[in-house]
Amino acid sequence: MKKKILLFIGFILIFNSCIKKVDRNKKKESTPPPATNVCSDTNNIDNSIHISAIKAYNSGDYYKALYLFEKSCAINYTKSCNLLAYFSYSGKIIEENKSKAFDIYFKSCQNKDIIGCFNIANMLRAGEGTEEKNEKLASSLYKSNCRKKHYKSCFNLAVMYYKGKGVKKNIEKAKKLFQKSCGGGIDVGCKNFYLVENKNIKYLPNVE
Repeated sequence: MKKKILLFIGFILIFNSCIKKVDRNKKKESTPPPATNVCSDTNNIDNSIHISAIKAYNSGDYYKALYLFEKSCAINYTKSCNLLAYFSYSGKIIEENKSKAFDIYFKSCQNKDIIGCFNIANMLRAGEGTEEKNEKLASSLYKSNCRKKHYKSCFNLAVMYYKGKGVKKNIEKAKKLFQKSCGGGIDVGCKNFYLVENKNIKYLPNVE
């Protein structure tokens, strides 16, 4: 597991560098150059198997649904991977297995899926499905997601800055991130921004 985490940290560093390269290229070129390797786009995968899996699930044919979700995840369709991970995490349909859920979310995040990365961050932060907590890596994932306007990640990162968990305590950064999450429709972000702004906060609820 430790080896996997180290590889994952390397992936995050490379992925973040990809984002920066694209941002710089936008100023110079109207059309960005084709991406390769870890920077490549995986959003063009055929979703027909996933759709069939959803239909099977909704009709109550769970064994067929699981088979199709697994088949779809095998070709890196991350929505299917995320559902498989959720089933393993929650114990819905199949036996609860948080370690397996972690591995599947890990795969999804490696394929640049925001929801997969968000759930990996949550599990690292809580120490679920992994040998130990890694709040520092969780904060890096939240930061990456927040830059891409995933507002639940912005909120969770704000909580970490407020509490000094995984990052250096910084109330001003926490306040700005609560405000950003509020602008993205996270109601509790609005509440916490108001409370921090008025220095009247005793408890920071979390977002799952």
